[in-house]
Amino acid sequence: MPSSIAQPPAGPPGPTAPQSPVLHWTGLVTHTDATGDAAISCTDQAGRTVELHLDDDQREALGLSLVAPGADGMICTPADGVHVHPANPTAAEADRDALLDFLRVVHEALAIPFAATIGEGWKRAAILEARLPHIVVELENQLDDARRHTAYLRKRIAAHPATGYITDAQARAAVADGKTWHEAVNQPSAGGA
Repeated sequence: MPSSIAQPPAGPPGPTAPQSPVLHWTGLVTHTDATGDAAISCTDQAGRTVELHLDDDQREALGLSLVAPGADGMICTPADGVHVHPANPTAAEADRDALLDFLRVVHEALAIPFAATIGEGWKRAAILEARLPHIVVELENQLDDARRHTAYLRKRIAAHPATGYITDAQARAAVADGKTWHEAVNQPSAGGA
């Protein structure tokens, strides 16, 4: 005769984990100027009005995480600022590499050689002045899409090459080759930096 194992009688299900309420923003935010605090008005699933109260640091951390969200799967938590925990380390490394590449392009755009003289300096200043608006716009947009903006900035910088003036290094090299400083800084530009 086969043996049977007694099964416990089916009873009511055990306790379930509480579900987080789903809130919808009403579009209303009330600020307290003196403290920097904010109350964000929301409605819950039952249509009741609830408020999310944020102190100044929490408000800033939330704003930063909304303006500059991480990649899919990134978790942002406010604690002394925004700390981002990569759910996908490979994506985080790619984002870091893209940011470093962007910063190298910004450095390349700004760190052009100094002119040999004040008279030549206006040409260098004009190049930097032409490049600067592109850099400012891309720094503002960098939080949006690093790779696309890096490629754009490279293209815009290439349109304003650091050429057409005698650099300090070129003038010093000419002096080392036996020219006077006056000869070195008044020679035709050799194509620039």
